[in-house]
Amino acid sequence: LDAYKSKVAQYLKEQSSNITIHKLRNNQPITKAELALLDNLLFETGTIGTKAAFIKVFGEQPLGKFIRSILGMEVQAAKQAFAEILNNKTLNTQQIRFMDTIINFLNVKGIIEPAMLFETPFTDINSNGVLGLFNEQEATRIISLINQINENADVA
Repeated sequence: LDAYKSKVAQYLKEQSSNITIHKLRNNQPITKAELALLDNLLFETGTIGTKAAFIKVFGEQPLGKFIRSILGMEVQAAKQAFAEILNNKTLNTQQIRFMDTIINFLNVKGIIEPAMLFETPFTDINSNGVLGLFNEQEATRIISLINQINENADVA
């Protein structure tokens, strides 16, 4: 299984110039047609095996989110997604560190579930997570932006 996982990850890295993969890494919405082409590239060519083998190893999950989870998201795309918050000149050092942690997490993992903002590593900055550092309106906006980022890894 580890060999197969490594093979899939390596193949996806090699395909990073593919337009759909590029869009996923840069937080741009993808279409059903683009996803179908990507599905075809991955499974019809046989390079990484069959879709059944893929599902056996990785489970049933949206392909766009899976690819983002393997390749991550570009740092600049993550920063741009949170620009309205990051450009707020009144952020304190803990808030900046919290936002940097979100961006770094997206860069590595590509997806972040809002509930994670109340878990480690986010609670390492403040034990109450996002609500300990931002008011309710700001926290709601951060969660909304995260949901939007996650939706961009799925079909528009």
